Amino acid sequence: MTKILHIIQRTSYDGAAILPQRLISDLPDYDHHLLACYKGSAHDEFSELGVKLIYLSNSETIKKYSAGKFFSFFFFLLKNKFDIIHYHHGGVGLLFISYLIKRKKIIHHIHTGNITGRREDNRIPLLQKLLLKFIDKRIITISAANHVRDFYLKNIFRRSKISVVTNFCPFAFKQKNVITKKIGYLGRITLEKGFSYFNSIALHISEVDKDITFWIKGNINEELQDDLSANIKIIEPSLSIKEFLEEMDMIIFLSNAPEAMPLVILEAVNYDVGIICPEVEYSKEIFNQNYPLLIQYIGINKIMEKIKFFYSNRFDRQVL
Repeated sequence: MTKILHIIQRTSYDGAAILPQRLISDLPDYDHHLLACYKGSAHDEFSELGVKLIYLSNSETIKKYSAGKFFSFFFFLLKNKFDIIHYHHGGVGLLFISYLIKRKKIIHHIHTGNITGRREDNRIPLLQKLLLKFIDKRIITISAANHVRDFYLKNIFRRSKISVVTNFCPFAFKQKNVITKKIGYLGRITLEKGFSYFNSIALHISEVDKDITFWIKGNINEELQDDLSANIKIIEPSLSIKEFLEEMDMIIFLSNAPEAMPLVILEAVNYDVGIICPEVEYSKEIFNQNYPLLIQYIGINKIMEKIKFFYSNRFDRQVL
């Protein structure tokens, strides 16, 4: 049986963790092992997948350049043999160590991390760029989106051969058997992910319909914990991502981070969940500009307008 190691930052509910979960479920003929640098709040959900789960640290605190992390990983690879390494981590340090020890059959999936952004201030550190240039043509590189590939080619190596995953999703708000009146958010809960809007949504949602509630499942920064509105419902960790999305009518994703391709959104599309999100590169690659829930300028009034629009159409739009 082919033995594959998936490497992620931590077991959180963000996109970097959702993709390995789906791959593990959809590829039962592989011997899957999952290595996370840090332990996150989705630990129990990953444990239920029945894979070998390894942590370089039991801490939930992320230290980008922790020497202990790199040494632990180095000795781990020396002791263990894998046929394929599938690298989902945003940084390059563990990828470089993987190349030094394994060299062959390393898949670098660039869907997250600081090499994939488009903001002016999101530059690649010189050392990281040099390491990527060194291993660029020696591993298999898969890009999550066209704009991520273009950014990579411009900043790393123009002659790279990068396979691009096609993510366009023709949309259809299908009539669901049950309208739950639940709107949710899935993923890391930080200021750049839209935290400031969550409280406003929870406070104003009754103006659309008194039965609608706002639910969150994810990792929340400790400094924001006390500021979370009492009107927001917190999903128990025991509820899986699949069960969460099956319960939601729609998801709100308001990130202003330099997103590559939010896999949280792609997973929600799979469950016919409506998605309110900004009209930016990744959302246009997923939906095209005709998707009726895109927001050009994020604001609470715009968000509430889209929620009203969504429920007034009752999931009866045709596929474009």
